[in-house]
Amino acid sequence: MPTTTTTTTNPTQGSLSLSLDKGWNLLSSNIPFPVSAETIGQEVISVWAWQEQEAGDEGKGWAVYLTGGDTATYAAAKGFLVLKDIQAGEGFWLNSQAENATMVINGSLVTSALPSSQGWNLLGLVEPSSSPLIGIEPVISVWAWRVNDKGAKTWAVYLPEGKGPAYAESKGFLSLDLATLSVGEGFWLNR
Repeated sequence: MPTTTTTTTNPTQGSLSLSLDKGWNLLSSNIPFPVSAETIGQEVISVWAWQEQEAGDEGKGWAVYLTGGDTATYAAAKGFLVLKDIQAGEGFWLNSQAENATMVINGSLVTSALPSSQGWNLLGLVEPSSSPLIGIEPVISVWAWRVNDKGAKTWAVYLPEGKGPAYAESKGFLSLDLATLSVGEGFWLNR
C-alpha cells in the first residue's frame, strides 16, 4: 500500500504525495492531473490506465504514457490509447526505476462517488472511507497490490460473503479488508 499524505490548503485545493517503490505501483489520486514528464517525474518509466475507448469503440482498454519514448507511435502499434490525464478516483499503474521516490500532485480536490461500470474497473478512493463500496452492486471481487510479510508485492483479494480469506490462502495471495483501502492506492473492482 503506498504511503500517502494529503494536504488541504482550502476546501477545494490540495496536494497528494505518493511514495513510489522501484517497479510497479498500483496508485490513484483524488486530484485530477495531466500525465507528462513534468507531472510524473523522470524516474518513471511508464504509466498505464484502464480507460474508456475512443468514440466508436466499446468498452475499456489500456492507455499508456512512456517518459523516455514516443508514446503515440508505441500506442498506435500496440492498439493502445495515449494516456493524457488521470481523473480523480481513477486507478493507474506506474512503473518506477527509482527506489523510494515521491510523486506530488497539486490541484483541485474531488470528492465524489466511485465511477464504475459492469466488468473490470481500475479505481481509487477520493476520500477516506471504512465502507468504500456502499451502493456498488454487485461486487464480484476487489484486488489491490500489497506487500506481504516477506516484503514482496502480491495481490490482496476481497470476495463477497466471506469467501476471500480461503481463496487468498489457496492462491498465496493476501486477504483484503476493504476498510484498509486508502486514498492514493489503486485497486481493481470487478462487478
